[in-house]
Amino acid sequence: MAYMAFKTKQDWNEFQAKMDDAMWGVFAQDAPEGGYWELVSFTEFLSGFYMMDGGDILNVLEKPHRWTNEYTVYKKFQKLVDGETDYETLHTMEIWNFSELEDKIDDAHFYKTYFEVI
Repeated sequence: MAYMAFKTKQDWNEFQAKMDDAMWGVFAQDAPEGGYWELVSFTEFLSGFYMMDGGDILNVLEKPHRWTNEYTVYKKFQKLVDGETDYETLHTMEIWNFSELEDKIDDAHFYKTYFEVI
């Protein structure tokens, strides 16, 4: 089995960062746990928000780069609500897709309304 050796921990960290960027792209940015876990977290939210079945979820995992725009809205939402991302609350608020979510996030009262409903 082939292996790689690194002279320093810094070399390893740089290599790992390059691989994360190549493999996970936008999901590796701003992801303290790494791109893989960020993608898992996003997919979990996405599957509930869009009420996806197993095949749809596999399509997301197969080509996550196709979901960059939705992920950008998700991160904006996640930061606004301090990580309390609950798709059922969004459905209660009559928000059913990412374009509606993006429009509502820009509302000055979204944060207050979201936490009243949650």
